[in-house]
Amino acid sequence: MREKARLLKIEEEEKLKKEKEGQCGPEQVRCPETAPNRCIHYTSICDNKDDCGDGFDESKCRNGGESRDEEKVITIRPENVMNGYCAPGEFQCREGGCIPASSQCDQNYDCEDGSDETECYFREAEERRRKEEEEQRRRQEQENEQKRRQEQENEQKRRQEQEDERKRLEEHQAQIQRQRAEQVKNRRIEDCRRRGGFLCPGTDRCIERAYFCNGRSDCPNGDDEKNCPVSEEVPGWFLFLFARQVFSTNAANKPLLFQR
Repeated sequence: MREKARLLKIEEEEKLKKEKEGQCGPEQVRCPETAPNRCIHYTSICDNKDDCGDGFDESKCRNGGESRDEEKVITIRPENVMNGYCAPGEFQCREGGCIPASSQCDQNYDCEDGSDETECYFREAEERRRKEEEEQRRRQEQENEQKRRQEQENEQKRRQEQEDERKRLEEHQAQIQRQRAEQVKNRRIEDCRRRGGFLCPGTDRCIERAYFCNGRSDCPNGDDEKNCPVSEEVPGWFLFLFARQVFSTNAANKPLLFQR
């Protein structure tokens, strides 16, 4: 912890030293006019705050698409007056002087009016702002997409839960109905047995015992007439024809009726 504090103190001292010498850190910009020894962080440009004290860091920012460039009167010293152009490989300062083109945008003021750096700062600030806005818009789109997908998933989950609940209730009602039907069937079966009736197989239909094996189907599938025992009783009258076996005194050889 102490080591970190010591390093921060050294860094702050280096920063103050550079400001006194008219130099700024790699991520700083020097205010060129009313506060030439003041350094501000590059993110302070175009942040809608006057950090330099003279409005320099906000003077050429775009706000709502409008340029905030202001005309300034610059006094050009006679020794800096040229023919209106600089040699190839040079940059012409706004005041008229020429500097090496490589000196432009190197974070050092080589032109007396600072024009070799000021435009760079604002271009960089505008580009930085553009990228930040794009990144913010991209993140917002991602958040919106994630929110939309989450809402869809929640809606699908809600509908699935409703469908599952509906099926569960339907199955519960069906189970109750089956139980009631089974109870009714069991009561009918028990009642049929108690009365000594015949229960038609596969149904809850009960017929009187007298109708069982009476030669007429009373159950839907005729089960009351299936596998009935053969009766040993013989009908009262039998008709016998003794054409070849029995000879009777009946001259007409008519059938004989025997009564048991």
